[in-house]
Amino acid sequence: LGAKLGMASQLVYVLIGLLGVPVFANGGGPSYVLNPTFGYLIGFIIAAYIMGKIVESLKNISLINMMISTAVGFITAYTIGIPYFYIIYNFYLGKPLSFIASITMMIPYMIKDMMLAAIVALTAWKVLPLLRRTGAAINPGTPQKK
Repeated sequence: LGAKLGMASQLVYVLIGLLGVPVFANGGGPSYVLNPTFGYLIGFIIAAYIMGKIVESLKNISLINMMISTAVGFITAYTIGIPYFYIIYNFYLGKPLSFIASITMMIPYMIKDMMLAAIVALTAWKVLPLLRRTGAAINPGTPQKK
């Protein structure tokens, strides 16, 4: 999708959920911003943009480049998600939890997400060159329609 459309897709997803459509793990609605995991949704929006920028800048698609892109997305989502989780858990829900415990609680999810990121990288490595050849994906240096 690229940076802008990738970010837009995640933004639409989050907005649909905030409007009340139960697309999130625990439902939806405006109050979902007070859910400890909402920070990950914010992270997805930013990660989609950054990952899209990385891939848009690549002239050649390699497995290592796709792994780097997904790793950056993973790090972005967790860099935003964990502090948000910690803040909501401690200051809104009033449940004492150390920052280290907030990280430790996420380890099983991190392991799963690292495996999924590897699958996404492998898939993108195989599929993106085909999409670029057909014009269905952004090619670096090609003027894009506004």
